[in-house]
Amino acid sequence: MRAYVLSLRLLLIVALPIAAGVPFIAQGLIVLLGGGEYLPHSAIALQILIWFCPSFVNSVTQYVLIAIDQQRFLTKAFVIGRDLHTSSPT
Repeated sequence: MRAYVLSLRLLLIVALPIAAGVPFIAQGLIVLLGGGEYLPHSAIALQILIWFCPSFVNSVTQYVLIAIDQQRFLTKAFVIGRDLHTSSPT
């Protein structure tokens, strides 16, 4: 349980600042990585898709539930993770 909580905290400490910061630098990242010809649509897509980064929390929860033979709670964990994820700003 301690390892699970620690991994969730670490993932959130990394994922939330990335998800919050990338929308502000999305155009620069696209120009640097792909070129200006991909603007503006790829920057918009990146600004939206980066908010899926914190969804790794749900994956960790699923792996833990499988590891402790509690698969019957996977659906509940997915719904909770989905509800938390859809309440994130885009």
